[in-house]
Amino acid sequence: MAKKLTARQKEVLQFIVDYINEKKYPPTFREIGRKLNITSTKGVTDHLEVLSRKGYIERSHHQSRAIRVIRHPDANPDSIPSGKIPVVGRIAAGSPIFDEGNVDDYLELDPLIFGRGTVFALQVKGESMIDAHICDGDLAIIRRQEKVDNGEIAAVMIEGFEEEATLKRFHKMDGSIELRPENSAYPKIVVNPKETKIAVLGKLIGIVRKQY
Repeated sequence: MAKKLTARQKEVLQFIVDYINEKKYPPTFREIGRKLNITSTKGVTDHLEVLSRKGYIERSHHQSRAIRVIRHPDANPDSIPSGKIPVVGRIAAGSPIFDEGNVDDYLELDPLIFGRGTVFALQVKGESMIDAHICDGDLAIIRRQEKVDNGEIAAVMIEGFEEEATLKRFHKMDGSIELRPENSAYPKIVVNPKETKIAVLGKLIGIVRKQY
């Protein structure tokens, strides 16, 4: 995941963004150094290495102009790298869902194919949603939102569930919330939100199934 930039790193990245917007191709190391008063090629290289490591650019070490910006300098560090969907695993209590420690991998799919909004993936465990054609090992694509309608399938965090989201059909009742499986062999989960913390992480919008 991306990490916050220092003021100097942000200045370097902003110059690269502005240059590409104007010229339609990235600057050379010499152009970066001259604009920002960096006196050595190594100094420029060091800045680019940090920007790459922090998740803001990708670059080739074999071409002088091969810099690709994958995150804007003003982007939220918790936002998603361009063209990838984060696969979220265990979620540390109190941390942002896209915190570095929560993301296990990235799915090489452009989030835009699922429409607007922030999306992430959860790996399905077990067969509680099998009757909805959601199988063990599938990747459930979730649109980030805090509210869903009754009957929609949602990723939900429940206090005490070992930092893992559960994927169930959501029903808000009088004074309680029911999370219903799509498999008669599994019981529904009934939560009193006054007694147990519960949070909707998002709505199911797609399934990606690995081929074996």
